[in-house]
Amino acid sequence: MQHEGLPLFIHAHKGMVKGISFSPREQYIFCSGATDGNVFFYNALQGQHVMSAKMSNAYAMKNINAVKYNADGSRVLATTSKRISIIDAERGDLIHSYENCAYPGRGRVPLASDPENPNMAICVNTNGKGIILLDMREQQPAKFSLDLHSTLIKDIMYLNRSWPYGDNNQPKVVSLSSDGVCKILTIDGITMAHFDVKHRSTCVAATPDEYRMYNQEGFESMLMIGGECLSEYHPAPLGWKGSRLYSHGPNDKPIYKLKYTSNGHILYAIASGGQLRRYRRIGRQHQLLGEVYSHNDEVSDMDISPNDEYIVTASRDGNVGLMCLGAPSFGWTGFMELA
Repeated sequence: MQHEGLPLFIHAHKGMVKGISFSPREQYIFCSGATDGNVFFYNALQGQHVMSAKMSNAYAMKNINAVKYNADGSRVLATTSKRISIIDAERGDLIHSYENCAYPGRGRVPLASDPENPNMAICVNTNGKGIILLDMREQQPAKFSLDLHSTLIKDIMYLNRSWPYGDNNQPKVVSLSSDGVCKILTIDGITMAHFDVKHRSTCVAATPDEYRMYNQEGFESMLMIGGECLSEYHPAPLGWKGSRLYSHGPNDKPIYKLKYTSNGHILYAIASGGQLRRYRRIGRQHQLLGEVYSHNDEVSDMDISPNDEYIVTASRDGNVGLMCLGAPSFGWTGFMELA
């Protein structure tokens, strides 16, 4: 039987690793981007680097600060110094670059791809307070939304279209700024709802799957906001009143990134000091189970394989962390055990 493994640290980069992303199509393939300007591809089952993105000198990348697969796993987006590059995930070739559109921050730059449309993605724009919409079929960005927040945007994500805001046939976007203001937006930048957790914030995560008040296990849909505290926002269904906001903390260590497993039972968190933590979701509560593993420096990003079999982390210590979480929650596994 497949059990949780020990962490493996892969030192392929020659700089700080800023971004990491699992392919939604190939359950063992993931990629990373770092300050050395490289985008590397890995096989989690083999535990090693298997391919590098190929860039000509004219489009060589420096200080990559985010990577993200698109919805069908055919392309990878990478941001660096105001540029967004689109890379072929099969061959590692550069497809196209968008100039002067991404925020040139030193930390991880918020970047998200539409989980239902492989051609669409969003990124924080050059001033760090608005978002840019990309249609990867076009040579120029599709839309800019300037100054959506008064402070820097720290995280963005696509929200499941079933959530009770606007038209269920249209994409919904969540943006979170450093002062704790969270907004639910249309892709045109129109605010449909907003709330303020009133503490410094760095990340937001939504419970997976479609919106629901309660499921058979007593779980309800929520947004989790991490930073100095952990806060949860429960939206009211259409026609109802009384959305609820709860905050817990302050945390013993600031939280930099949050990610649920596919069934929403477990929440993983990156904490200050390079620590990866795990929480069990019990109804509306999240019980801290403890540390999973730690890096020697701060962790910038993390991701979980589509079937919850592996977790990966990107750290400023130059390492990519990789650990098997156990048997996959669905589908097949390449794990073998000799009797």
